[in-house]
Amino acid sequence: MDRLQFLRTSLSNQHDEDIASHLSSAYRASTTRQAQSNWKVFQHWLPADISDITEDVILRFLIYLDEVKKLSPHTIMNYRNALALPLQLSFGINMPHRSFSLLARSQFLRRPPPAKKVPTWYIDSALVTFSRPEFNPPEASTEKLLKALFLTALATANRQQTSNPTRLKIISFQKLEYQSPICTGHHLSGATNHSPLPVLVQAGVIYTNL
Repeated sequence: MDRLQFLRTSLSNQHDEDIASHLSSAYRASTTRQAQSNWKVFQHWLPADISDITEDVILRFLIYLDEVKKLSPHTIMNYRNALALPLQLSFGINMPHRSFSLLARSQFLRRPPPAKKVPTWYIDSALVTFSRPEFNPPEASTEKLLKALFLTALATANRQQTSNPTRLKIISFQKLEYQSPICTGHHLSGATNHSPLPVLVQAGVIYTNL
């Protein structure tokens, strides 16, 4: 029996079938598919001699995901969430119980998530470098290509979650008569004393107010 059928059956023990059908349809299709995938792993792991689902059975399954499958603590939490409602309704297992919280903390300590590396460099320095003659020859060159790739990557990365520590200015492509915001002027990991540099890009040449 798949997870959705199991959940609907469990809900039918407390409500009539019409209500159970509505309650079991409370999740997006993508969420239901992911939960079913996790449920299937649990079904395949479940030993044949287990006659009752208990708290210890679920704890052993979560330990299996950590020690055998080598899954990250965050992924294991997704498995736990997929099991939570069906097992609570059918077997009275309370996933927020202290035992599950302690196990989750233990797994996070054993396998902590990798620290996010925030680049620590000044965009001012890069723009000053790109204003040098070797990056602005009249003919095509590797240096000019590198400069264009850098500016394209910088504009692509200009999203809300990455631009908060920076100050927004305008990069203008005059030939296309198009303007788009680009991060300029501040240290990417926080504010600095450097002044922002308005940037003008035209026909592959970069200008600043140096």
